[in-house]
Amino acid sequence: MATDLRPLRLGDYCRKIGSGATPRGGKDAYLPSGPFSLIRSQNVYNDRFSVSGLAYISQEQANALKAVEVLAGDVLVNITGDSVARVCQVDPSILPARVNQHVAIIRPDNENIDAGFLRYWFVTHETQNSLLALASAGATRPALTKAMLENLEVPRIGIYDQRAIASVLSALDDKIGLNRRMNETLEGIAQAIFRDWFVDFGPVRRRATGEADPVAIMGGLTPDPTRAAELAPSSPAPSAMMACRSAGRPERLIGWPWSIPKAGKPRTTLRKSSMSICRTPNGGPLKLPPF
Repeated sequence: MATDLRPLRLGDYCRKIGSGATPRGGKDAYLPSGPFSLIRSQNVYNDRFSVSGLAYISQEQANALKAVEVLAGDVLVNITGDSVARVCQVDPSILPARVNQHVAIIRPDNENIDAGFLRYWFVTHETQNSLLALASAGATRPALTKAMLENLEVPRIGIYDQRAIASVLSALDDKIGLNRRMNETLEGIAQAIFRDWFVDFGPVRRRATGEADPVAIMGGLTPDPTRAAELAPSSPAPSAMMACRSAGRPERLIGWPWSIPKAGKPRTTLRKSSMSICRTPNGGPLKLPPF
């Protein structure tokens, strides 16, 4: 018998396809925190579910939206507006949740269509182009209807193959997500060090108050005592700073083209003009540690 290669009509193999509504009262009815999350279009991206801007609703509001309860593994599709056709799976950590009218829930049966595979199929270039074409046909505002979603044709692939494909792609997504979080952490550390050294002049000020512990001099931003001990002596000593001030050009330090803030008047403007060389009391050029 020949293998059946006909695509699957999505609506025939889903337990649910439907969108929600905005709770009565609109945005004013949202809570800063609450027992239920309300998923909106700004939470749905093709590469991830974003918790930024996640709204919350009360038990009473959630009961009114019981028909659009979000379950673990559900595929979420933006169906209106400029973000139409963006797709992801719900982050289970934000459950229990509901969706508003701009987001549709697609819950496949997982016997013929795997939810993870479906999510990755939705974000392929071919599927995205098809969805965008459907959304822009005959409407003043891009929109996908329930019928459009139900009539989508999903490739007929064995369920075990679907799960294998989804597993590999999910592992890659996890790695990408980990790298993104690491970059965000490193960027935050770099910004904190930059501000402490070149805006707040933290090491100089702490040495001026008599601080001797290298880790404390570096503001705790270099927690390794050995590395902190290497860097702390490189920061300008209070006496060198005072010598620069008395030289008449305290704001120009070699390797440090930022204005030294006066008390109560921090300055962060980068000076693009050439720098004058300021000397330490023993005659050597005043240098800052490499950043």
